[in-house]
Amino acid sequence: MNLKLIPVIGALCLAGTACSKDGATPSFDEAAPVVKVLSPQENDVFPKGASIPITIQFADELGLHAYFVYMMNESTGQPSLVEKKHIHAKTWVVEQEYQLPGGDSGPFRLDIEATDHEFNTAWISVPITVE
Repeated sequence: MNLKLIPVIGALCLAGTACSKDGATPSFDEAAPVVKVLSPQENDVFPKGASIPITIQFADELGLHAYFVYMMNESTGQPSLVEKKHIHAKTWVVEQEYQLPGGDSGPFRLDIEATDHEFNTAWISVPITVE
């Protein structure tokens, strides 16, 4: 046997293309987490200084890794951290209140980012208005 072929055969076995016993290739998590925002709803209008209910459902078939929730003041470009968490669960629900600033009005945006253990990431934005 040609000794130059041994590394090639070894690499094919490690890659699972030539030495797989059942012929199946390994499956990897390629799906991003599912994020569902129950509140606020898109284009909701709130008065300055109001307390906004925030309810978000997260799910991932193999498990979430982390999420971040921000409220973005689009007039100033200033984000405010609402919540972040490093978790290891297949489902998670965020239920909390966010106090809007009393002096700012205009367009705001709730931004959510969720990542699973394979670094698949989902981003959701919900625009709202503050009057």
